[in-house]
Amino acid sequence: MWRICLAVVCVVARPPLPVPEFTIDLDREPEHRYDEVIGHFNDTLQVLMGKYGKAPILALAHQFAKHRGEEEPELQGEIRGIARETNIPESAIQAVSFLYELQTLMVPLENVSWPWSSESTPIPAEWAKQSIASTFGGFGCTGIIIKDEDGSVHHARNLDFSFAKWLQKLTFWGTFIKGGQEIFKVQMIAGYPMALTGMRGGANGYTMESNTRYLDHVGGNTELIHNLLSEKRTPGGWVKRKIMEEVDNYEDAVEAFSTRPYAATEYNIVSGVKKGCIIARNPDGAAYRIDLNDERYIVMTNFDYVYGDLKEYFDPTSPMGIGHSRRKGAMKLLDQTNNITAEGLMDLMFDDEVVAKDTIFQSVFNVEKNSVDMRLPFCESCGGCYDFGTCVSSSQHCCSSRSHFTLACASHAATHPMRCGCLPDGTCRAARPSLNSSVGVEDCCSLEDHFTLACGGTRRCGKDPTLDSKVELYV
Repeated sequence: MWRICLAVVCVVARPPLPVPEFTIDLDREPEHRYDEVIGHFNDTLQVLMGKYGKAPILALAHQFAKHRGEEEPELQGEIRGIARETNIPESAIQAVSFLYELQTLMVPLENVSWPWSSESTPIPAEWAKQSIASTFGGFGCTGIIIKDEDGSVHHARNLDFSFAKWLQKLTFWGTFIKGGQEIFKVQMIAGYPMALTGMRGGANGYTMESNTRYLDHVGGNTELIHNLLSEKRTPGGWVKRKIMEEVDNYEDAVEAFSTRPYAATEYNIVSGVKKGCIIARNPDGAAYRIDLNDERYIVMTNFDYVYGDLKEYFDPTSPMGIGHSRRKGAMKLLDQTNNITAEGLMDLMFDDEVVAKDTIFQSVFNVEKNSVDMRLPFCESCGGCYDFGTCVSSSQHCCSSRSHFTLACASHAATHPMRCGCLPDGTCRAARPSLNSSVGVEDCCSLEDHFTLACGGTRRCGKDPTLDSKVELYV
């Protein structure tokens, strides 16, 4: 049994848990496909709804769903059935179906001003001025495609997700059937009818993994809102589910994952029989693609390393701390391993070099061998987490995975005065006890800061406005 020591406290980590499995019959009317799933997970869903289903958030969800109108009939039917079984408003389930898209908005919010009216909806005070990604749950993730000695390809996947304490308890594996025959299998979260990880078997079958790819240019937020509220594009998780239902071979699946319209940016990691690729998606097509080819392995987390994206070194989810790259950690371990097995690859995915504090699901696939190994691993954040604004010690974890240094929390933990939640642009951040004034930039939601006398000679979160005249408006 693993032991994890945090500060001076040593705790015994629980062993990994099996992933609950269900059969989803596509011949059944959409309103009743998830009755068994919701029956299994409903207690956890009710606790989660009681904790986060506040009136302002439900009002925001209602406005969002009202403007979009109904989704395509099959998806709306599934949403309606989940709402009925959970007694959660249908508009809330519809809005949650876009959680993947909405969490790529890396901006602080106090109010949501709707583009079609003068009305606005306030964000609850305790969540205001947090980045969407850190407030409503950021998808992390690591994906590895690697050949073993005989050329067979394994696909390893870590799903990292904030609110791990709750969402790991809602994670399941669904086998989708039609006409009594298996069509595909996907990993899902109860109440969220979207595919996050999946496999379609067969002689030329394939696997699929979605990883967050954050917006990377000025105007990206505007494009996303346009896709969601003007064009009213379908959620990416539903697009991928339909691809897995309709497409039975690797080449056509890669083409579909590369070209079908999405609402937001993301990475699609796909493996097949002795082949694989990473597709960096923009909403209208592929930004770039990395094929396995003659390489032994390819790795992707959540950052465009091909463009030199330095944010991978400011990832707050790694147990090894700021400055560590999970991608490079995985590469180091893979380079030290001459031959890889499914069991060894699963162990590698749990290594501190690769895992995150909020890794809720792990799997290793091999299409050629028709094998799937999966588990719900122990994670630091799965045992309990603390809400925004709470002072935490070094052995405690924030639900958002983000925290900031403040002497206001010194009485709670003098050696680790941290408060849950990151600081929005425009906020003065407290100087760390270090000669290097740039230490602590990870306190800022944007991972950027600048020196200003207006902050008492310390630093303010956000870009220096004198260096860049381009400013993207908050939504």
